[in-house]
Amino acid sequence: MVASSLMLATLEWTLDWGLGARLLVAGVALLVLALSWWNLRPLDDLRKRALLLALRVALLSLLFVVFLEPTWVEERQRSGGRVVAVIVDDSASMAHRGGALSRWERAVKAARTLAERNPVVLHVGSDAVRAIRAAELAQHQTTGTRTDLLAMLTEIGDLKRPPGLGAVVLISDGLDNGDLIRRRRALTADKLLDERTAAILARLAVPVHSLAIGDPEPLSDLAVTAVRASSHAFVRNVLPVAVDIEVLGYGSEGGQARVILRLDGTPIADEAVPLMGPERRTLRMEVQPQRTGPHVLSATISALPDEATVVNNTGHATIKVLRDRTRVMHLAGHPSWDTRFLRTHLNADPSVDLISFYVMVGQGARFYVRARDTTLIPFPTRELFEKALHDFDLVIFQDFQFVPFEIGRYLPLLRDFVRQGGAFAIFGGHQSLSAGGHGSTALAGWLPVELRAPGADLGYREARFSPRLTAAGRNHPVTRLADDQASNDDAWKRNTLVGHNTALGARPDGIVLAASDDDTPLVAVADREQGRVAVVATDGLWRWAFPGGDAEDRAATRADYHRFLEQLRGWLTHDPAYDAIGLRAMQPTLEPGHTAGVQAMVRGPDGAPMAGVTLRFRVLDLLKEAPSPGDDGWQEAPVTEADGGTLIAWPNARPGAHRMEVEATVAGALQRASIALAVRETGAEHRRLGADASLLQSLARASGGVVWRDSPPKKTVPMVSGGDLPELTEKARSELWSSPWTALLLLLLLAVEWWLRRRWGLA
Repeated sequence: MVASSLMLATLEWTLDWGLGARLLVAGVALLVLALSWWNLRPLDDLRKRALLLALRVALLSLLFVVFLEPTWVEERQRSGGRVVAVIVDDSASMAHRGGALSRWERAVKAARTLAERNPVVLHVGSDAVRAIRAAELAQHQTTGTRTDLLAMLTEIGDLKRPPGLGAVVLISDGLDNGDLIRRRRALTADKLLDERTAAILARLAVPVHSLAIGDPEPLSDLAVTAVRASSHAFVRNVLPVAVDIEVLGYGSEGGQARVILRLDGTPIADEAVPLMGPERRTLRMEVQPQRTGPHVLSATISALPDEATVVNNTGHATIKVLRDRTRVMHLAGHPSWDTRFLRTHLNADPSVDLISFYVMVGQGARFYVRARDTTLIPFPTRELFEKALHDFDLVIFQDFQFVPFEIGRYLPLLRDFVRQGGAFAIFGGHQSLSAGGHGSTALAGWLPVELRAPGADLGYREARFSPRLTAAGRNHPVTRLADDQASNDDAWKRNTLVGHNTALGARPDGIVLAASDDDTPLVAVADREQGRVAVVATDGLWRWAFPGGDAEDRAATRADYHRFLEQLRGWLTHDPAYDAIGLRAMQPTLEPGHTAGVQAMVRGPDGAPMAGVTLRFRVLDLLKEAPSPGDDGWQEAPVTEADGGTLIAWPNARPGAHRMEVEATVAGALQRASIALAVRETGAEHRRLGADASLLQSLARASGGVVWRDSPPKKTVPMVSGGDLPELTEKARSELWSSPWTALLLLLLLAVEWWLRRRWGLA
């Protein structure tokens, strides 16, 4: 459409000479002419002289003109016509082949047809657009890692809007995985688009048509497209999990597939999925995490032999499990001051849910009492250790002789409870540890101390003593009664105890934090796989809460009592406040091949950040419990900076559910921490394979556009009409100096002058 036209013609000179250069060239030309006239003196005929001089002047003039490079420019100014911006989706999903041609090959064919029938400006892109010529489409590669239709429309409407834009045509399979699909999922069924998308279309002010590329032959594929759950959950509480799946190409077949839900690689739920039914559906499943911290949820749908791909059969998501309340099972061997004060401490904390059982008559009675008659109610051994054990966070045996109650056969269950993340503490006394005959039970194999045969003191010594901190105990959060080292040492010296268990020794896999005056372990702790255990080998700790002395001393020792028990409980139950190494994933879920970044923070026993600490890490596959393929076990991480932090990078993260383990020596003690990492099995472009035109239809309906299926319209694309059109300037340039006629004229002048000179005897 041309409204008006105006033609202008001008002569342009490529070289722009200054005055000095012009005078120099003129001087050289005059010198050449003077020499030429002097050379013509032998000719007597004045006309012959004038003719040869004229030829020399013409030759010099022609050379001068060629040197200035003159160009003839014709300018035509006219009103521009409407154009169509065609965007061809070059994301990786367009490479799928559902027939003889891939989606991309059919899209290229359609784009060329549109270019033949309409004034178009061709673009390619997946989340950003760039202009391209039709001849270059065949060699273009579908390498886009994500499809963001909204970002491409925004770019066409703002920075890369062609002059005279009359319409936009999206050529795509519609598998958006950017902002548009997330916004669409949040809308109600009766609403087409959200406000931001509507504003982008309004700014375009042209119809957005779509050419939806489908598959002539349906693909066969099963895929887990998403695993959705709340990012935070509470330990032992039921967490709903939604597993989005896609079933393609099996709608007319019978049979079923199975979806297995795993937590950190351990199967926890299994559900059958009929192959017949809608292509996209959501399974509702549940998980009940038993321990705090970050975890990975994985859902896998069973593979079928004729699937297009199996890399999208598994999906992952990360959750962080918190503790709403700490559930404690407290088993006491007899009433005592130590038992009373411990129960009072636990009951005073509103975050503790305490269940306590007493043996009312202990071994000190002077008459025989059957075990079943020593409690007010029958001791619920089976109910506690078979059915309800995993409902607790911490189990405490306090001077408890468990053998008469047939608990010995349940100790392997208690050991497994600890290994799976539970906590166990045993407090001393006449009926505990070696004094209670525990060395001959299964308990002895995983306590943090060695239980030896009791000597003449029967495994218990009744004497007053001052506890002594070990080197490890001076730097451990459990035994930190004061923030600075000197005050902490003083606190342990002033807090005397009466009575402690003997016949105990240190174990290589345990840490002794405090010892008695005869170097017998008094407080010892250990990690047992995912859980923790502790031994407090005395029944005199209550004296700290009920001391003598003046009021100031009583207040200090009472505070020490509660602080010690609170720190012991926090450390046993993995309270993050007591972790020397804190870990935080920079991204909860990663794309495959990207670098996983984990921020590590190291704190000293006093809670202050520690600089210059060397950490090392390794990544375990939660399905294999072995270093992930390609990883050589432990690797060093950068040392911590002044704020105690450092960034641990795991490059080229591999698909799957992983756990990163980190360890470092902090204040003389080896500290460990771990964090769960989820790496998607495949990129966003391969999680869903089936073409989907629903988003393309929404964009077209909201903007007044049309959706075509697989092939472009036979007529021209509908465009907006009217309005101001841009003024376009077209230039046609003709370079006179490079014309072959110029060279021919130069040769002709030289030939004529040479011929005349020879004819007249001057050659």
